[in-house]
Amino acid sequence: MRNGVWALGLALLGGVANAASWQLAEPVADPIEARVKGTVSFGRESVPAELALSCRRDAPPAWTSVRLLGKPKGFDLAPFEGPGGAGEKGRLASYAVGRARFLPVKVSGAWAESGVFGLTFALPAREAAALVDVRQLQFRLKPAKGRASPLEARFDLPGDSAPLRRTLQGCGA
Repeated sequence: MRNGVWALGLALLGGVANAASWQLAEPVADPIEARVKGTVSFGRESVPAELALSCRRDAPPAWTSVRLLGKPKGFDLAPFEGPGGAGEKGRLASYAVGRARFLPVKVSGAWAESGVFGLTFALPAREAAALVDVRQLQFRLKPAKGRASPLEARFDLPGDSAPLRRTLQGCGA
């Protein structure tokens, strides 16, 4: 029985240690950036992702970036890259904060570093403020061409929102 209790204690402690948490980008500067890990999926393929939020005191709204930490096979990211990309022209992207409905948004895409593609969009102050209390943000990106299923990202947000509050305070959120 003691071994069972000991194993249960270790499992619970391991779960707490592995829980997602907001990380502040180092060095902390203006804009402050808060990050949390998540997953992006396309069909049966999934890759790790990162949600990053930043806010400049002199330029709200909060800027949100969904960073793909790998390339989902079969989804063409090239049309979304650079100025004038497909994500800036049409409403191919949408997001949902908590259980709210998906809202359309224009996105700009760029390769940040080898193997990391970022999709950036403005998050209005109301939705940014809601992230402090809700526990999830979802993001969808329809393909620029064809009728394939969308790229879908899901970020389960940590209970400790102090780093996020610090990040968003300059945006009026």
